[in-house]
Amino acid sequence: MTTVDPTPAPPRYVGITLPPSAAADAIERVLLDGLDPETDPPRSILPVPAGDLLLMPAALSGHVGVKIAGVAPANPAIGLPRITGTYLLLDGPTLRPLAVLDGMALTALRTPAVSAVAVRRLAVPDAAHLLLFGTGPQAYGHLDALLAERPLTRLTVVARRPEPAEALAEYARSLGLTAALGTANAAADADIVVCCTTARVPLFDGGSIPDHATPDRLDERTRTRPADVRPSVRRTRR
Repeated sequence: MTTVDPTPAPPRYVGITLPPSAAADAIERVLLDGLDPETDPPRSILPVPAGDLLLMPAALSGHVGVKIAGVAPANPAIGLPRITGTYLLLDGPTLRPLAVLDGMALTALRTPAVSAVAVRRLAVPDAAHLLLFGTGPQAYGHLDALLAERPLTRLTVVARRPEPAEALAEYARSLGLTAALGTANAAADADIVVCCTTARVPLFDGGSIPDHATPDRLDERTRTRPADVRPSVRRTRR
């Protein structure tokens, strides 16, 4: 008879070292193998005194996982990140904890990887101009991920504050791109448009995007889209 040690082993803390292209390959592979994210357990947003807790579970036969993200609007005023996160991976059959991952590092890798797969499938092969709204970790992650998928040569950064926008532009220049700060009007000649913000209002006129362009909006909390984005644009983000 096979017995199981009832004493649970402590979960391991795992760092994230996967390069952007490999992360995109992994996302694409599991989707082609039949993973449907729509069948995951529903996400929850729980109000707490300091802000919100976001619970994002996923389950397959072999493993179960949940990312817990904290959104604390007052954190930046005291020098702390507005969003924190931890990912707990469990064994599927027994629900024993297996590993704890840095949730923010995982998000900075996984979310751009999903966008990279979309760009891999939808963007024109010679896409060169990337328009980025936002200057946080997701903006940097998307720049790295999309640069691995298309021959980008130009970046336009749109942000509320010039200092972080210029820092992102300087990072892009270090990667060999021409980069500048701009406005939403840059959507008119962009090949790829990515919105890495938590804005609750439309950031640009969807009708101004060229027909060949690929837009990618990030709004995990509200899952809303601006009303002025035409249906042909909306379909590219599904």
